Amino acid sequence: DDFHFSTAAGNIAWVLLSLLAAIEKAGRREYLAPAQALADWILKDFSGVSEPNGFTGSLDLVEGKFQIRGYKATEHNIDLYPVFFRLFRLTGDPRYERAARLARSFVEWAWNPARGYFVTGTKEDGNTRED
Repeated sequence: DDFHFSTAAGNIAWVLLSLLAAIEKAGRREYLAPAQALADWILKDFSGVSEPNGFTGSLDLVEGKFQIRGYKATEHNIDLYPVFFRLFRLTGDPRYERAARLARSFVEWAWNPARGYFVTGTKEDGNTRED
């Protein structure tokens, strides 16, 4: 079914975290190019263009066509912050530093101080809080 051909920014982030751990802890520098390719894919296809900035949720196969979903998940942005921060530290590429700041700013936006928790993210429009 279509679900098995879909992915989410958070899922990609966990793959990236594994690659980055192999690079940093085991010295496996050959994983840097694949890590950058995945990170660049996120930058290209999952960057939110509306306020609050951050990264959109998923790439879904719907009736035979891939669609980027517009929602932004707090959990995905939490996962992406250390990915981009660590990539910046490894490469010095300012695109990754900007991306880390975007993910972090979304997470900060998602904090609901009155209720003491993070909202789950946004609705499909990418702007409206989703509790």
